[in-house]
Amino acid sequence: MLTAIVVALAANVAPPPPGSESPPPGFISPPGVPQPKAPPPPPAPAPAPAKTPPLPAPVVVPPVPQPKPLVIPKLEPFQPGPRELGDGLVVEDLVPPPAPEAGQPPLRPIGLADFIIAAHTVKMADGTLVEEVTRQAPLAKFVARLMPGYTKGIVGLAPGGKRRITIPPNLGYGDKAVKKVPASSTLTIEVELLGAMYVDDTLEGTGPACPAGSSVVVNTIVTLLPSERVVLPLKIPANPATLNLGKTIDALRIGIPGMKVGGKRTLTVPWELAFGDAGEPPTVPPRTDVMIDIELLGFKVPTLPNGRPIKVEEPKVKLKESGDPK
Repeated sequence: MLTAIVVALAANVAPPPPGSESPPPGFISPPGVPQPKAPPPPPAPAPAPAKTPPLPAPVVVPPVPQPKPLVIPKLEPFQPGPRELGDGLVVEDLVPPPAPEAGQPPLRPIGLADFIIAAHTVKMADGTLVEEVTRQAPLAKFVARLMPGYTKGIVGLAPGGKRRITIPPNLGYGDKAVKKVPASSTLTIEVELLGAMYVDDTLEGTGPACPAGSSVVVNTIVTLLPSERVVLPLKIPANPATLNLGKTIDALRIGIPGMKVGGKRTLTVPWELAFGDAGEPPTVPPRTDVMIDIELLGFKVPTLPNGRPIKVEEPKVKLKESGDPK
């Protein structure tokens, strides 16, 4: 301290206040004397901002062209005279469905979801016969899987009715030649609706749709029509029933595919697709229509030994009328 005062006086400079000068290296203040405060460290440099990678250019997905929806007009089971249904499609009812029996409702017209049994002739505009399907070996197919003009033209017809459907090329085979039919041909179909299985979904279910040929677990209720008597046929096991769709009655073989687990469906079935000409005595009388309520509990897709699913063709129905050889 004295040295600092002497040096300051020699330089004619005021001595520093006590405690303000820096102590020499290694100096330790006596006890009781406060230690001098070290200067604060310089502030740390701010971290460089992270570089944000540039955003990729947006992917432009061209819109997928959607097919033109098939508009199905609401038709009465029988209306005399030709009717234009749009897009050049013309229908004409030829024979009305039979009148219902006393106390019974009118026969129900078919819709898009239903399965039909029908006989028909298909001709070109010049009268050339393209195809003939007879009552002895009828067409058995879902309405929605017919040719577009056929689908649109037959909806609304009731069993027993006959209709002529004139189909323009845009609702037929278009600009492609198919078998006997040249490209851009107009077709005329005369169809007799022999019967129909009505498909009514009351609950959709979840997950993938059950494919044809699967092994399924279902709950079923079989009701005879028109008596509305509930029965337990031998061909349908007790609930919950495990069924191989390739080895059961036609109604279940063609009516269950497309359902989802948890779904519920009601099938109103003509005798041809149920228990047939003979029935199942004494439970089911011969030629008896039935209603089957179905709840799908689960299914297993048929697979090959390597685990790949087996491709199963669309169910086919071969019908025989009473008196035909079995």
